Amino acid sequence: MRLTSTSQAVKAQLLKNSLFSSSTWAITVIVNLLAIPIMIRYLGVEGYGIYALLTGLVGYFGLLDFGLVDGVTKYVAHHSELGHHDSVTQTINATLLLQLTAGGLGVLVLCTFNRQLIHLLHVSPGLSPVASKGLYVSAVGFLAEMLVNTYNATLKGLQRFDILARTTMLFSLLTAVTTVLTLFAGGKLLAVVVVAVLMTVANLAVLIILIHRQLPFYLLSFLGTWSHFHSLFGFSGYIFISRIASTLNSYFLQIVIAVILGPAAVTYFVVPMKMTYTLEAGFNSLVGVIFPHISALKAQGNMESLRDLYSTTSKYIVALSTPVFLFVILFSRQILAVWLGAEFSGRAWPVLTFLSCASLLGVWTMVPANTIYGTGDTKIAATFGSIVAALNLLFSIFLTLRFGIVGTGAAVLITAIQGPVFIWYVTGRVVDISPAKYFKQVFALHIIPAALFLVTSIAILSWTSAMAPQRALVVLALGALLSAVYYSFLLKVHFSNVNGLESQR
Repeated sequence: MRLTSTSQAVKAQLLKNSLFSSSTWAITVIVNLLAIPIMIRYLGVEGYGIYALLTGLVGYFGLLDFGLVDGVTKYVAHHSELGHHDSVTQTINATLLLQLTAGGLGVLVLCTFNRQLIHLLHVSPGLSPVASKGLYVSAVGFLAEMLVNTYNATLKGLQRFDILARTTMLFSLLTAVTTVLTLFAGGKLLAVVVVAVLMTVANLAVLIILIHRQLPFYLLSFLGTWSHFHSLFGFSGYIFISRIASTLNSYFLQIVIAVILGPAAVTYFVVPMKMTYTLEAGFNSLVGVIFPHISALKAQGNMESLRDLYSTTSKYIVALSTPVFLFVILFSRQILAVWLGAEFSGRAWPVLTFLSCASLLGVWTMVPANTIYGTGDTKIAATFGSIVAALNLLFSIFLTLRFGIVGTGAAVLITAIQGPVFIWYVTGRVVDISPAKYFKQVFALHIIPAALFLVTSIAILSWTSAMAPQRALVVLALGALLSAVYYSFLLKVHFSNVNGLESQR
């Protein structure tokens, strides 16, 4: 059966949303790339590692939202499509009520066990008092960040990515600029943490105003919200399980490194991780806009348009992500040398290589993941997320003890091996497209150019291996040229003319 093409108006809206979302990512990336070297210079390697750990602990306790943020996006989109204003209001308020309750508990835990946490992370005696105060401040930011995420999810559900983009860009810029200015003015670790928390609180205040403008009928009230918890938990409970896997692959690993190797080693892992996660976030900013739209299509019962959107988006995201990740994987040493110096690169480049391989597999799973969120089949995400969590717990501690941060990076890659199986399952079982045809039309085009990219890159690296470290820019230029050739090939074969896939029932 031939898939019905998604209407031009819908495609235009999705493209517009993607542009807003990706522009937010681009500006945030540029700002962060410029800020990280400055922060390491002024805070020191251990100081920056502690900063990452403090924000990491906040993210770890962010699990206390139980996956409800994605539930807000799902049900706001669903009920808005059907015109059920009261259900939109109750969905938001039910989530806020739980977050205030669980968030308050999280703050209490962070403050009660403050000294024990600082001791567990092996912070040096000279920085322990500052780190302890920073954890108290971060606890406040943790609660504010939970509420910010709920209101951001509401804007996604309304498909107002333009508003979300503006607010995110504004506060990303403000946070980075004020942080750098604080460091230039003589501020240290505690001042940087305070700045980040103040920006989060300000972001929350602005979002509250914007939500009331977008939803004039919305009133904050916790009366009668319990009746909406059943549907929210039915969707979000499984997402919570998959969210644990994501947390284990980021925040948990930082704690493992700190406990085994100390805070300084965290920096050599976190910086490559930030780079790969930043790339992932960029592609997710493009793909994430289909989540609320798929939820709306599901509400309409329009599965043919859903299949068309799934296959088209998959083909584009694989084409856009493959060359750039291959570049990072193969030229990781030179990238870090130019960015942070040869000494830093010598210790961290294998980590960047492993994490980039894992991230590429992660990007390929983004369309299937957003699709099952939109259709409500979150039990699948929980099942595969449990596999990731089990693999992570099995390999991360052992490999870190045996090989240091390189072993930690290898553990992340091992957990990503379930990605292709996840894609196959969602494609065939949920979307009802033949997996064989899907893999052939989405991935087969890349076999030859990817192989040529690999062989040519190895030749370039072998030819330039005797060059002085200062010549890393030359190597990167050649790698970038090779990536440009890859993209040119995709354009030459008219990749942009996507006709959709045929589904086999």
